[in-house]
Amino acid sequence: MALPRIDYTSKSYESIRDSLIDYLQVNYAGLWTDFNSDTLGTALIDLLSYVGAVLAYNLDFFANEAFIDRARLRKNVISLCKLISYELSSGVAATTTCRFTLTDAPLASHVLVPINFRISTKGQDPVFFETTESGVILGGESYIDIACQEGKTLRDQFANATGTANQRYALRFSPLIDGTQTIWTDDGVSSTEWTEVKSFLESLPTDKHYIVETDEDGISWITFGDGATGAKPNDGDTIYGIYRVGGGIRGNVEVDTLVNLEGVLKDVNDNAVNASVTNLEAAAGGEDAESIETARSQAPKQLRTSFRSITNEDFETNAIQVPGIVRALALSHNEDDTLSENECYLYLVPTGGGDVSETVMDAVETWFEEERPYPITLVVHYFIANYVPVDISIDVWRRTGFTLPITTSDIQDALEVFFDYEGLNGKGEPNIDFGRDIHISELYNILQDLDCVDHVIITIPTGDVTVGNTYIAALGTVSITDRGSE
Repeated sequence: MALPRIDYTSKSYESIRDSLIDYLQVNYAGLWTDFNSDTLGTALIDLLSYVGAVLAYNLDFFANEAFIDRARLRKNVISLCKLISYELSSGVAATTTCRFTLTDAPLASHVLVPINFRISTKGQDPVFFETTESGVILGGESYIDIACQEGKTLRDQFANATGTANQRYALRFSPLIDGTQTIWTDDGVSSTEWTEVKSFLESLPTDKHYIVETDEDGISWITFGDGATGAKPNDGDTIYGIYRVGGGIRGNVEVDTLVNLEGVLKDVNDNAVNASVTNLEAAAGGEDAESIETARSQAPKQLRTSFRSITNEDFETNAIQVPGIVRALALSHNEDDTLSENECYLYLVPTGGGDVSETVMDAVETWFEEERPYPITLVVHYFIANYVPVDISIDVWRRTGFTLPITTSDIQDALEVFFDYEGLNGKGEPNIDFGRDIHISELYNILQDLDCVDHVIITIPTGDVTVGNTYIAALGTVSITDRGSE
């Protein structure tokens, strides 16, 4: 007996319904003859077709979730990245310099500005910053400049330890700023500080180690050892933590916006003083948690670097793993004969472009020195990328019903998306990268695809913009001339 033919491509509601009707007409020709839409039998066919389409969708969806280049759920991307020891980076806190000024006449006594002193922006949803170091306004002086970082320092108390293996506790506050947490246990007599590690593979039974993992909802969890690889907190011990929460691009506030003191400054005699604060420069370096699109692109590259930096590709791939860096270019003697054989130039592009903040540059150097080491004979120099500004002038004819402000905003937004250094095309490749020319046809495609645009003429640039191998394009000035609506 021949096996029945199965159409494995029949997965939509319509195709499953057609297959069911064909089956009934062949096998029950004399029993089932009424296929009108208002019959109970047809309703049953419709119901089974709907259920079959839902099942087929879920089977395909979860099959794709098993592959990192196709996964769409953050939970599954995180799990797949763990298999190759790749960890999605959390949000990065912005930094700036703030000036604390005494509003009264300079005082004779010193005024203290403590570390973690909190300031904020105005409004219903303020952005909080804290001082990263303490400072003193000396007697007779009126102000001091102190480095500040976005976020809040909070104290947490977890449930009492159970003494079991692999104890796991969620931090009450989120999102955690990586590396800012201090975790300790207290048995009522003394306290013991624990140390974060990436894994328990090298932990001894007595090592006070823990690991930190962040789930798909942005909640961070601390996990302790099992007593064989990493110690277990003793039954009844109280677990405490101090850590900072925040991070993200919302911390990149404009200059002179951090104007609220969230506490009172005092002099050395514990007397309150009147003071004001402002940020002298726009905050920079804030970056949202790594997206699953970026993780899908970057995680497989880690397998090729093997946790060291030897080749140019190693340096570029490892640099991008530092929060706050989105593009990198490494040059050696092979690409630039002005360099010596043991030199490497590493050009860096931060989130949003522009200058690399001192905090992020320090993080890059530390990353390569401690986590992704290079040969001791190699000398690595770190530089901010060389940018090629792309100025754009446009004559635009609007479609009927679209105002000039809306059209201008849509055009600006579309160009910023295209020039976003984190943007990827349909192939998972960067929209903008080192040495990538900007074709005027690309700009036309971006603008003509906008609903508000009938047609445009780009007057600047007049042709393709050539970008040298060691340069990277950056959106310059956008000038829009309105030619009315069509």
